[in-house]
Amino acid sequence: MKMKLAEIDEKSLKNYIIAVLKIKPMTPEKRILLAEKLKKSEKSDEKTKKILIENCLKMALSIAASYRGSGVTFAGLIRAANRGLIKGVYNWYKSKEENFENYTAWNIEGAIIRKLIRGRKIAGNKKR
Repeated sequence: MKMKLAEIDEKSLKNYIIAVLKIKPMTPEKRILLAEKLKKSEKSDEKTKKILIENCLKMALSIAASYRGSGVTFAGLIRAANRGLIKGVYNWYKSKEENFENYTAWNIEGAIIRKLIRGRKIAGNKKR
């Protein structure tokens, strides 16, 4: 995927979603093998991390979509979800969590919730 994850805005949102939906899904077995490879290596295996990130973008998009209408733009939710996904992939091998999908989903949700909280604090400060 050529678009940088941080470059998503309202104008490029449609193109981003189309690009994410075109990514061929990875079999669960292959995802488990890659995640185990990452966990065992405990080194900076950037190629494996990139493959896992690109393959989990649909999950990040799906989780972000469940928070639509919460006061943050959809592009903002996607950016937060992608940050959580990247954090999850980069930190999973250090965690004691065995299930890669659960750990990354937890990081995605956490990043979105932090974004929502920050947005409400800013909005609350503007009213005063």
